[in-house]
Amino acid sequence: MDKLSCLKSKLHGQQSMFTKANTESEDALKSSFIIALEIAKRPKPITDGDFIKDCMLKVADVSFPSQKSIIQNISLSRNTVASRISDLCQNLVHQLKEKIKEFTNFSLAVDESTDTVDTAQLLSLYEAFQTKLILWENQVKIQTLDHFPHIKSFGTVNQKKLDEYSQLLQNLITEFNSRFEDFHKMNEMELPIFNNPFTFEVSQAPVHLQMELIDLQSDSILNEKIKEVNVKFYTQYFKNLNNYPEIKKHAARILCMFGSTYLCEQMFSAMKINKNKHRTRLTNEHLQSILKITTTNMIPNVNGLVKNKRSQVSGSSSSR
Repeated sequence: MDKLSCLKSKLHGQQSMFTKANTESEDALKSSFIIALEIAKRPKPITDGDFIKDCMLKVADVSFPSQKSIIQNISLSRNTVASRISDLCQNLVHQLKEKIKEFTNFSLAVDESTDTVDTAQLLSLYEAFQTKLILWENQVKIQTLDHFPHIKSFGTVNQKKLDEYSQLLQNLITEFNSRFEDFHKMNEMELPIFNNPFTFEVSQAPVHLQMELIDLQSDSILNEKIKEVNVKFYTQYFKNLNNYPEIKKHAARILCMFGSTYLCEQMFSAMKINKNKHRTRLTNEHLQSILKITTTNMIPNVNGLVKNKRSQVSGSSSSR
């Protein structure tokens, strides 16, 4: 009986030892992912992994020497950090692809002027420039050149030249209206519905929105909550619009047209910091991975990555 108890005790001891080793290995793997993520987000050179590990080992010598072996197991070589960053990026891309399946609308951020509250000025710029073009064309026709000081400085300008200038302005107006035809149509109906869904004349709205506009304008709960219809209304009460799917789609389409270019600016800033003369070994692939990690608000699934890595190691071991 004593022999059996002894064997059981040894078995439990061996199992505990393997469990501890497995846990420490998993923790070391997770730590390497976490540190690689921070290196990418800062952003710091991927060669800093070795430096970070050296610092951690020196701290361990002073503060917790018995735990030094745990830190020694954390792989932070340049190749390992680069590999971890690539895995983290792929995980984020996978998450984004899953999210995209739920999108109804999306926009591509390009360079665009935005005001202090991050609302696009495109609409006001479009209307202002169109009005200016019409004003200039009309004034040139009647020889009022106050807005053309350079031409006015020549004194009297013959009518033939003024007619040429007028025709040039007319051509510009035609071209401008052609380029912004879709935007002009949107400005006539779609934007007013977006700006004033509670007061817009239902009979003037597109057929697919009419029934929902009637229901929305009769929604006493929303009417009590809303004092002013603006972008904040749609962002704050977007979930409340589930009962109005067509209006929700309409709002999403308008909102995504006027997104901020903050991410574009952030991307270029991150690229300038990462891609410089002191980091010539950084490949384009690694740079893309770092930029994607730096500019997203999504969080990589580190636990899932660790589990996947452990499964791959286990599978490789079994096949051998």
